[in-house]
Amino acid sequence: MDPALSLRDLLAGCLTTLPGECGGAGKCGCCLVAIVAGECSGLTPAEQSMLVADEISCGWRLACQAIPEGEVELIVIGREDEYTDESSRGACAEP
Repeated sequence: MDPALSLRDLLAGCLTTLPGECGGAGKCGCCLVAIVAGECSGLTPAEQSMLVADEISCGWRLACQAIPEGEVELIVIGREDEYTDESSRGACAEP
């Protein structure tokens, strides 16, 4: 495994391309995933500005920013454009 590849890049190579409008810059939030098992690199500044505290505490990451540190199990969540306020974000609900 190439240690420089993000989760998004790795998924594109074996499954399907995750949605994303920012080309992997961490600005659209469309490639939201929940890390279920395993470890990834630390949060990037892009993730810190895109994710709310509850999402971070639930293990949610942007697949274009997170670099796996070994084997990782994840759930693809994605980001809906239908968030109308901050109260609708951050719950650790199943996707």
